[in-house]
Amino acid sequence: MQRVSRVHHGYKWALGLAGAGLAVMALPDLLTLVNSDGSGGTVARYLPGSLFPDSGRFRATAPVDTGRLLEQLEEGDRQWEPQEEILADGSTRYLYKRRADEPDLSVPQLKALIESPPTFLKERSQIIDLLEKLRKAGVRVVLSPTIKKGAAGEWDHQLSTLRIQPDVANKGSVDFLRVLSHESIHVAQSCRGGSVTAQPKALGLEVENPGRLSRKLKDPVYADSSQWERRLELEAYGTQDNAKQVGQLIQKECKLAMDVTN
Repeated sequence: MQRVSRVHHGYKWALGLAGAGLAVMALPDLLTLVNSDGSGGTVARYLPGSLFPDSGRFRATAPVDTGRLLEQLEEGDRQWEPQEEILADGSTRYLYKRRADEPDLSVPQLKALIESPPTFLKERSQIIDLLEKLRKAGVRVVLSPTIKKGAAGEWDHQLSTLRIQPDVANKGSVDFLRVLSHESIHVAQSCRGGSVTAQPKALGLEVENPGRLSRKLKDPVYADSSQWERRLELEAYGTQDNAKQVGQLIQKECKLAMDVTN
């Protein structure tokens, strides 16, 4: 990554706000098998595609096509639907994927999900809302390889560009919303710093369970991060699962006109 190391410090730091990579890397998806008697065990890890792009591949990319993105998310969401399998001896087992931060599901819960699969409509609606707020704030959201090694997403304030690894969309609405929300907090931090192209400044958010969140910052992607940068990342990690709050922060900090339809 020598090409990145040669740019001046401000740009290096901008590329360093890539903490949502851990939303994918540190929380791997698990394929779990549960027999009809309720017993189960992890049988395989689901590993995302390469998150180690060559910085030399970076180039201007067209803003995300919302329609195409929604199609990708809908397709990616299907992998989270449990599957029922009838074995040769007539017994039944269930296969399903779960994220590492989610509890195991019981057979009754799996049956209920098979009968009524999740739609993820709420998550997609929140994604659309965030993308629209970011557009109004002057942010260009692109699906392209990140420059920061190991990151699923990154906020480059100097170019007012938010990059998300294309593979994240294939993982479905929940994962994409988490990465988008995380990086959107960094956008709000830039706006707090003075403008969307300004160096981010901490929002002063109360972070619950900072000890647990601090463990996320032990990943090598944060090896050279300062205490100041770590504070910005803690705010992003502490808020990334509350898309409504993230949208409100962008609305407030980037001084967007109020949408009367919300």
